[in-house]
Amino acid sequence: MINNVSDWNHFRELVANADGKDVDAILMADISVTDPVASEASPYRGTFDGNGHTLDVNLWDPFYYGLAPFRFVGDVTIKNLRVTGKVIAGKEHASGLIGGRIGTPEIHIEKVWVSAYVSTADRYVAGIIGHAGAANVYVSDTRFDGELVTSADSWGAQNSYGGAIIGWGGEGGWTFHRVY
Repeated sequence: MINNVSDWNHFRELVANADGKDVDAILMADISVTDPVASEASPYRGTFDGNGHTLDVNLWDPFYYGLAPFRFVGDVTIKNLRVTGKVIAGKEHASGLIGGRIGTPEIHIEKVWVSAYVSTADRYVAGIIGHAGAANVYVSDTRFDGELVTSADSWGAQNSYGGAIIGWGGEGGWTFHRVY
């Protein structure tokens, strides 16, 4: 159970040391955080139930790609959550919820509302998932009403991609129901 920032940091530590195992969590209060969960080496797997609460994020990093509240995921369910705040990245795949996936996971997003400002100096900016790749993505009763910005100076405007739901797709499958 996550009641405060200290619990969030403990959750981050559990995910970092999970060694491929699921870590389930329930958000018990509205909290503000400055550090994301998971890494490319230790993606988040499990169920995160926002329990109707808000995760207010203030994430900034000029060096990491996949910057989001949940940087990288495996098989995951994220539900009943509101995300507000800012995600400002220097690299690609910045997102308001999930930066990217590892492998070919199943990603389930249910009843999530992202109202964050998401910006990258690179490409592939998204409201919900920065890079879906080979994942099978199931999204229901979800909306993004934040703001997406990419300057992509190093790649040029013709290579700046973004999407309210997914920034860069791939060879996986997507199923959307009541997505706004």
